[in-house]
Amino acid sequence: LEDMKKRPHRIPVPELTDKDKEALGERANNYEARLLYHYVPTTEGSVFGAARTGGAPGGNAGGNASKDGAKTGAGRGNDFTRNADENMSLSYQFKTKLFWIVSRTNNCQYCLGHQEWKLSATGMTDDQIAALDADWGVYGEDEQAAFAYARLLTYEPHRLNDAAIDAVKKYYNPMQILEMTMSVSGNNSINRWKEGTGIPQSEGN
Repeated sequence: LEDMKKRPHRIPVPELTDKDKEALGERANNYEARLLYHYVPTTEGSVFGAARTGGAPGGNAGGNASKDGAKTGAGRGNDFTRNADENMSLSYQFKTKLFWIVSRTNNCQYCLGHQEWKLSATGMTDDQIAALDADWGVYGEDEQAAFAYARLLTYEPHRLNDAAIDAVKKYYNPMQILEMTMSVSGNNSINRWKEGTGIPQSEGN
C-alpha cells in the first residue's frame, strides 16, 4: 500500500485554473478529484448503502438477516453513506464487506486499502476483516451466501443462473438482491476505474 501512494497516474489533467480551484475547493490538488471534474459527468444518487441506522440485514458480523428485514444482534452504529435511496435496506458495513470481496477478486489494491479503513471505522476488528479472505465460516450463513454471490458476479458472471439467485433468496428479499447486485456491479466499475487510471493510494490508508 505504501508503494501505491507513489505510483504515477496514467491520465493527464489540464493545468489547474482559478475556476477549477473555486469549483474543487480543498480538493483542488487531489488528482482523482480533478480527473472526475474534467472527464466524468456528475450523477445523482448512490448504490452503495442505506442512509439510516439499525434494523437492516447485514449490519454486523455475527448478526442474522431475514427476508422481512429483521436483524438480530448488536446495532449497526454509524452509517457513513451519502445520497442513499430510502428503498435500500442493506447496511453500509455489509456492502463494504461485499466491496472488499469484489476488490480482492479483482486484485484492486487501491480499493482494498479504502475498504479496510471503512470496515475498521464501522467497528470491525482486523481478524474479522481478514476472515473475508479466508474463513467465511465465522460469518452467518446469510452473509456467506451474499459473499459467494458477490464473488460469482465478479469473477464468473457468465455462471449466474437461477440456482445462484435461489441461494441468496433464502436470506434476502428480491429488492435486497437487486440492491446487492447493483452495489457489486458498481464496485466492479470502481475497481476498473481506479486501477485503469492508476490513481495513487490515499496517504491516510
